[in-house]
Amino acid sequence: MKCVILAGGIGNTLWPLSRRNYPKQFLNICEGRSLLQDTIVRNLPFADEFIIVTNESYKEIMESQLKAFQGLRYRIIYESKNCGTFAGMYFGEFIEKYSEEVVGWKSSSLDRFPVLIKFIDAKNALSIQIHPDDDYALENENEFGKNEMWYVVDCEPGAYLYCGLKQDSSKEEIRERIENNTITEILNKIEVHKGDCVMVKAGTIHAIGAGILICEIQQNSNCTYRMYDYDRKNKFGNRRELHIDKAIDVVDVKKYKPFVSGNSDVPEGAELLVSCKYFECYKYVLGKSMDVDHNSDKNICNNSGNGEIIAEPVAEKVNISVDSMSFRSIIVIEGCGRITVGENEMDYRAGDSFFVTAGDKVVSVEGTGVIIVTKV
Repeated sequence: MKCVILAGGIGNTLWPLSRRNYPKQFLNICEGRSLLQDTIVRNLPFADEFIIVTNESYKEIMESQLKAFQGLRYRIIYESKNCGTFAGMYFGEFIEKYSEEVVGWKSSSLDRFPVLIKFIDAKNALSIQIHPDDDYALENENEFGKNEMWYVVDCEPGAYLYCGLKQDSSKEEIRERIENNTITEILNKIEVHKGDCVMVKAGTIHAIGAGILICEIQQNSNCTYRMYDYDRKNKFGNRRELHIDKAIDVVDVKKYKPFVSGNSDVPEGAELLVSCKYFECYKYVLGKSMDVDHNSDKNICNNSGNGEIIAEPVAEKVNISVDSMSFRSIIVIEGCGRITVGENEMDYRAGDSFFVTAGDKVVSVEGTGVIIVTKV
């Protein structure tokens, strides 16, 4: 029988005895043996080989501790320095196993993680769609509805999206315009720029235009009705399915009005992007511009090394408070630096995503760039 021992955590539950560089599994607290050694001793009668999974940071400690066992058959699997107890576990498994303990009590009654976060790179115009609200979706699809927020990460000059109607309409007119390919004539067209934010409420006709990279934060739902797809065909000559009847059922026929967020206590140093029933999103901008020598090795994001003196942001630090109500999702839109929670720290760069479990703690982010923080 093979015995697998997981020994890669930082062991901070025994603080102050345990430390990052010498965590609890290596402490001599079991009659002169460490927890690791005691685990091996207890399983010697049953195991003919030990497989020990640990962090590569602990290589020297691990080899030293195993010298106490002559003739022991074992092999060690070293994880990267940023891996721990949950390495290799799917996010869904993690949420299902620990539920309220990690997502917070506001999400404890839900049957799924409450939000989805995506990056959408629209090289071509996407189909015109609509999402139902919870009432319609639960009755007709056994699914939640969908409200979503778009944050423009980048875009080409002149890029645009559609959100809502530019004038009051009717369900009859919308159906007719879908059929005669003139639906875009009554849609509210918004020319976008990097950093723009648009809230798309359930029942709102919408579409992402070509040349836009968007970070989308939404209710965790797959309920989408495609209204119009520009009469395009796939490689087999077939048009994609449309859901016109259901789309007409849920469409808001009134002129578009920008979403107004409800009252929300905005954290210090943050900008409120949206606050709705389903999620809240904040933006932090880190870094202040100053002249920087690109030959210096002190620049956090220095990739040039050509000796130029140019204006470049320097590292700045923000602290993000977390509570028992909700987890925090942190999406890095641009920049780089370091994120720290307690004794855990990792480097970050553009495109990274971090999940911070619920509970009283502080997340420190130090570096440059733009981050979006989401909670429920």
